[in-house]
Amino acid sequence: MKRVMAMILFVAGGFATEVAHPVYCSLLAPSMQSAARERKREQNTDSRT
Repeated sequence: MKRVMAMILFVAGGFATEVAHPVYCSLLAPSMQSAARERKREQNTDSRT
């Protein structure tokens, strides 16, 4: 019973932490920025021709 209670408290603590500080993946922002740069490059090369 102690193990079950410990697991429940562990999961509840993790959930509370996520609610207070949502996950932020630092890999998403740079990849989105680089994709945006690629689109701008494509648009600029298309407009030049």
